[in-house]
Amino acid sequence: MKKSNTVNRVSTKGRKRPGPPRTTGPGELVGIRCHKDFLSRVDEWQAEKAPTLSRPQAIRQLAEIGLDHEDERS
Repeated sequence: MKKSNTVNRVSTKGRKRPGPPRTTGPGELVGIRCHKDFLSRVDEWQAEKAPTLSRPQAIRQLAEIGLDHEDERS
């Protein structure tokens, strides 16, 4: 009997992707370099105020807080 050269293909349509769901939608990637003292302060804030957030989520939230504070001063 001759072996088939085709590979069983599993449809990915309708299947969930691994990992957490996307909650922020498509956005623009911004890469930044941070000094250790800045990251230490971010990590301290994150541990105290929002331990479930990842570091990038914590940085985004801190930026939002800063921008909201700036709007209040205007």
